[in-house]
This record gives sequence, C-alpha cells and structure tokens, in this order.
Amino acid sequence: MKNILTALLLSLILWGCGKSGQPDEDKTDTGKKQKVTLTIADLVAGTGDFNAASADTAKKLANFVIYRLYKADGTYVKTTSQFYWSNNFGLITDSLSAGTYKVFMSASMGNLVLSDSTKNYSQAEFGVFSGLVTTWKDTFSKAFTLTVGKSDVNQTVKLERAVAAFEVVIEDIVPPEVTSLQVTVTPAVKSLTLDGAVKYVPENGNHYYSYRIDAADRYTRGKKLTGFFAPGNGPAQVTITASNANGNQVASNVIKNITFEKNKKTIITGAALPGTPAQEFKVVVDPSWGGNNNVKF
Repeated sequence: MKNILTALLLSLILWGCGKSGQPDEDKTDTGKKQKVTLTIADLVAGTGDFNAASADTAKKLANFVIYRLYKADGTYVKTTSQFYWSNNFGLITDSLSAGTYKVFMSASMGNLVLSDSTKNYSQAEFGVFSGLVTTWKDTFSKAFTLTVGKSDVNQTVKLERAVAAFEVVIEDIVPPEVTSLQVTVTPAVKSLTLDGAVKYVPENGNHYYSYRIDAADRYTRGKKLTGFFAPGNGPAQVTITASNANGNQVASNVIKNITFEKNKKTIITGAALPGTPAQEFKVVVDPSWGGNNNVKF
C-alpha cells in the first residue's frame, strides 16, 4: 500500500493535470479533431519472453506508462500517465486536430521523472534526475512524429529499451560476517533526452545499489546482484563492496573500463568477498538480453 500511495503522490506532483489513460484536453485548438489510438506493441528487448504477445508484454516488463505530446515546433501540449491497474494499460487514446506532432512514450517498471511543461521538446528530458526517483528500473521509450489527417489514427508503437543492465555473480562462498553487498556504477547518467541521448551526468555522481544478505545466502556460491541504469558515452567503473552488520566495509573490488550499452546486460563474475585472493574479473555480454558483456573480476 505504501508503494501505491507513493506512486500516486509522485504522479500528482509531476503530472497534476493528467488523467490515467486519458490526456488532459488541449483547449487552445477548437478545430475538428480526429480520434487517435496508440497501442504499445512489442517492447523491443532481445529474445525469449521479451518477444511475447503484446497483450501481456507491457505488463510483464512495465507497470507505468507515459504519453507526452508536443506540437511540430516543439511546444508542449499535454501529458498523461498510466499505472498497471488501469483497465486499458498500454493503450492511449486522444483527440487531435489535423497536423504534425512530436510524441514521446515510455513504459517502465517504476516511475520516471519528466521535465515540466515549461521546456520544449528539444529541452525536455526523462530519467531519475530528482530526489523522488533515485535509481533506474527497466525502461523502454520511443520518440516519433505523428501525422493526423482527415481520418482517425490507429497506430501501434514499438518501444525500445533505454537502459543497460548489470549482473554481478559472486563466485566465492558468502561468509557469515557479510550482511550486505553494494554495487556502485560510475558515472551516473541521471537523464536522457526524449530521443534517448545522454542529457545529465552529475559531477562525481554514481548509481548505488544495495543488497541484503539473508541467512539462506550464507555459505553459498553464485549470489547474483542485478540492476538497471542508463549508460554513458564512455567506459564505466563498477565497485563491489561487502559490509558487516555494523555497516563497516570488509571487502571492496573495483573493475574499470567496462563498456555498457543500451539493451545489453553486462555480466561481471568473480570472487569479491573477505579472504579471497585477488583475481581478474570476467566480463561477458549476455546475448539473450539483446547482447551481453561478460566481465571476470
């Protein structure tokens, strides 16, 4: 319930005038309007379940949808958002006058932040650049031009994954003193343009992920740590840290010069816990996720 209330509050803060599944009306245009229906089809994301039927793909991989409309000159028009409990999740309907528009759509597992209505299309960005949303989740997006003529428009939209992923595999046995593991990815891309280019990278910023170690994890091998983030324009650094119950660091490993790409999962494998001899990490790209990078540490 707490998560639902938080999502509702965030939606009201960012898109106060939008209604779930139904855009706010553009009252500046009084000409004849055509019905526009946009359906999220496949979420382009590699193989296997990612190519499942569109009826359930959106709900498998996302629980939050955004539709944003701009005029041809980039002027903001309207925004709407949907949560997974919406009856027509993944189906956007609108009523637009004839003309050309710029459209941005996204589907994510968790809320995204968008620029407010004061920014035009070329200035707008989306991502996790506010304190309310701090880490990326699995995210798909698409920016495209929409032309409305003298008849209704019924169009499917294929969203593409906007993020990369990592999977850290701990090869050694988890000792009893380790109660949490942390993965830090540097640099941190906090936002992308609506076209998907890197927009905002804070100085000395990073993506930070923490994982609790339960009793079932101790004395086992192969613990996996996963996360999503927007990759930058150059190599990244990954730091793997182990901590005890007092929050004190008991082990740390740094893997440098890793190249991450959108729609690709980089698998980082190696021994990283106390008492383990230093070794190289293995880095591999997983082809089942649209392409893989494997890194040995």
